[in-house]
Amino acid sequence: MNKFIRNNFLAICITLAVVYAFAKKATIFQQEPKSKVETVVSINQETNKTFTDYWNKGKIETTKYDLKEDSISVGEGSLTFSIDYVEGVNKTDSIQVLHSDFSGKIHKENYDYSAMTSTYLPLNQKLRPHAMKVINSVQEPAVNSFLELSQIPKSYEIESDNTFKEKIKKHFILERKNLEDELWAKIRMNPNDLPTGDIEIIPSFAYWQSVRKSPNIYEAKAELKDYVGTEFTGKKLKIYSLDYPDLKRNLSIIFEGDFPFEIVGWKRVSEGKVAVGVRK
Repeated sequence: MNKFIRNNFLAICITLAVVYAFAKKATIFQQEPKSKVETVVSINQETNKTFTDYWNKGKIETTKYDLKEDSISVGEGSLTFSIDYVEGVNKTDSIQVLHSDFSGKIHKENYDYSAMTSTYLPLNQKLRPHAMKVINSVQEPAVNSFLELSQIPKSYEIESDNTFKEKIKKHFILERKNLEDELWAKIRMNPNDLPTGDIEIIPSFAYWQSVRKSPNIYEAKAELKDYVGTEFTGKKLKIYSLDYPDLKRNLSIIFEGDFPFEIVGWKRVSEGKVAVGVRK
């Protein structure tokens, strides 16, 4: 027996190792297939047939929303999307963009407040991931104000003009970062391209107009996940949320998870006040 073990020691060890591996389900034949890890990359929608078939036939899509503040209906808003062209940074090229118009009219106790934000986001997100231009205007009885952002090399150029108390014009430069106003068009293009995690972002121009301050860059926490609430209705809903700790402000955008990623509503919480837009 001892002689047999000595002569076949290596074979016995290999056999025992194989038996042990099978017992522990550690062989390559018994392992579960590894899940595929998908890398999110920016998309050039100019060459995406599904996208171009939907949008590139002169399509103009408008969705109406009921606007509420602290659960009380206060007005109506709309989001309009279409394909457009804008001038590039070097002033010689024409850039294809998804143009969004975000408008709203709110009935205050003694007057009406109306605002519009127009954003021009390039379809080629690989080459140009941020909006080429954002324009915001607000009309109130005693105040008309205007903000315009344009891309310049490596930065944003911002001009403001308002008649609050006295006519004031400003011109300044901001580092190129994420823009809250471009997120709506990013959702309609490719929600997987939305920035997530700890990010730097310029809050919406509508926010800056409401607090009567100049736009600036703030830190925010961004998250994209399935929507599990009941306030908004639609198919395979997703929710994209932004939380600004320094501003005590939160924005959540709810949209359908399949193309064309229609936006069904949003909720803003600022200094404890809640504003909601619900698709009609």
